[in-house]
Amino acid sequence: MPIHLSGLGKDLAVIRRDDRRKGWEWHSDTSFLDNPGEPPLLAGGYVFPRRGGASVEDAIAVGLRTRRTAWTLKTVDAEADDVQLLTDGRTLYVLRGTRLRVHPLT
Repeated sequence: MPIHLSGLGKDLAVIRRDDRRKGWEWHSDTSFLDNPGEPPLLAGGYVFPRRGGASVEDAIAVGLRTRRTAWTLKTVDAEADDVQLLTDGRTLYVLRGTRLRVHPLT
Protein backbone atom coordinates (compact mmCIF):
# COMPACT_ATOMS: atom_id res chain seq x y z
CA MET A 1 0.00 0.00 0.00
CA PRO A 2 1.38 3.45 -0.85
CA ILE A 3 2.16 6.13 1.67
CA HIS A 4 0.38 9.37 0.82
CA LEU A 5 2.24 12.53 1.78
CA SER A 6 1.12 16.12 1.55
CA GLY A 7 3.68 18.65 0.55
CA LEU A 8 3.82 22.38 0.88
CA GLY A 9 2.33 24.78 -1.56
CA LYS A 10 0.50 23.09 -4.41
CA ASP A 11 1.78 19.51 -4.53
CA LEU A 12 0.60 16.18 -3.17
CA ALA A 13 3.10 13.35 -3.60
CA VAL A 14 2.40 9.64 -3.25
CA ILE A 15 5.38 7.56 -2.18
CA ARG A 16 5.44 3.78 -2.59
CA ARG A 17 6.08 2.00 0.69
CA ASP A 18 8.05 -0.94 -0.73
CA ASP A 19 10.86 1.02 -2.41
CA ARG A 20 10.23 4.59 -1.19
CA ARG A 21 10.06 5.91 -4.75
CA LYS A 22 7.61 8.50 -5.93
CA GLY A 23 4.46 6.87 -7.23
CA TRP A 24 2.69 9.94 -8.60
CA GLU A 25 2.06 13.62 -7.96
CA TRP A 26 -0.99 15.84 -8.09
CA HIS A 27 -0.69 19.59 -8.56
CA SER A 28 -3.29 22.05 -7.30
CA ASP A 29 -4.12 25.33 -9.00
CA THR A 30 -4.05 27.04 -5.61
CA SER A 31 -1.91 26.58 -2.53
CA PHE A 32 -3.39 24.14 -0.02
CA LEU A 33 -0.83 24.12 2.81
CA ASP A 34 1.52 26.85 3.94
CA ASN A 35 2.98 24.83 6.81
CA PRO A 36 3.39 21.10 7.32
CA GLY A 37 0.16 19.72 8.69
CA GLU A 38 -1.89 16.59 8.93
CA PRO A 39 -1.58 13.99 6.18
CA PRO A 40 -4.29 13.87 3.53
CA LEU A 41 -7.53 12.07 4.26
CA LEU A 42 -8.25 8.83 2.35
CA ALA A 43 -11.84 7.72 1.83
CA GLY A 44 -14.18 6.38 -0.83
CA GLY A 45 -11.47 6.07 -3.49
CA TYR A 46 -10.34 9.67 -3.04
CA VAL A 47 -7.46 11.56 -1.44
CA PHE A 48 -8.46 14.81 0.26
CA PRO A 49 -5.46 17.15 0.69
CA ARG A 50 -5.69 19.14 3.92
CA ARG A 51 -6.41 22.81 3.29
CA GLY A 52 -4.72 25.54 5.28
CA GLY A 53 -5.81 29.12 5.87
CA ALA A 54 -8.41 31.02 3.89
CA SER A 55 -9.71 29.15 0.88
CA VAL A 56 -12.77 29.15 -1.34
CA GLU A 57 -12.79 25.33 -1.22
CA ASP A 58 -13.73 23.22 1.76
CA ALA A 59 -12.50 20.01 0.14
CA ILE A 60 -10.82 18.82 -3.03
CA ALA A 61 -11.26 15.17 -4.00
CA VAL A 62 -8.39 13.63 -5.97
CA GLY A 63 -9.28 10.26 -7.53
CA LEU A 64 -6.93 7.47 -6.53
CA ARG A 65 -7.37 5.74 -9.90
CA THR A 66 -7.45 8.81 -12.16
CA ARG A 67 -4.91 10.85 -10.17
CA ARG A 68 -6.89 13.96 -11.12
CA THR A 69 -9.25 16.31 -9.37
CA ALA A 70 -12.57 14.46 -9.26
CA TRP A 71 -14.62 17.23 -7.63
CA THR A 72 -14.32 20.31 -5.48
CA LEU A 73 -16.55 21.32 -2.61
CA LYS A 74 -16.87 25.10 -2.52
CA THR A 75 -17.22 26.83 0.84
CA VAL A 76 -20.45 28.25 2.22
CA ASP A 77 -18.70 30.05 5.10
CA ALA A 78 -15.78 32.11 3.78
CA GLU A 79 -15.47 33.93 7.12
CA ALA A 80 -14.13 30.86 8.95
CA ASP A 81 -10.57 29.82 8.09
CA ASP A 82 -10.30 26.50 9.90
CA VAL A 83 -11.56 23.49 7.91
CA GLN A 84 -11.64 20.02 9.44
CA LEU A 85 -12.23 16.93 7.31
CA LEU A 86 -13.40 13.68 8.90
CA THR A 87 -14.66 10.41 7.48
CA ASP A 88 -16.14 7.08 8.50
CA GLY A 89 -15.06 5.60 5.14
CA ARG A 90 -18.45 6.09 3.50
CA THR A 91 -19.16 9.73 4.26
CA LEU A 92 -17.10 12.94 4.23
CA TYR A 93 -17.79 15.35 7.09
CA VAL A 94 -16.63 18.94 6.61
CA LEU A 95 -16.57 21.24 9.62
CA ARG A 96 -15.85 24.89 8.88
CA GLY A 97 -16.65 27.50 11.49
CA THR A 98 -20.06 26.62 12.89
CA ARG A 99 -21.22 24.66 9.82
CA LEU A 100 -21.11 20.92 9.40
CA ARG A 101 -21.60 19.53 5.89
CA VAL A 102 -22.13 15.83 5.21
CA HIS A 103 -21.37 14.23 1.82
CA PRO A 104 -21.85 10.54 0.94
CA LEU A 105 -18.84 9.08 -0.89
CA THR A 106 -20.46 5.86 -2.11
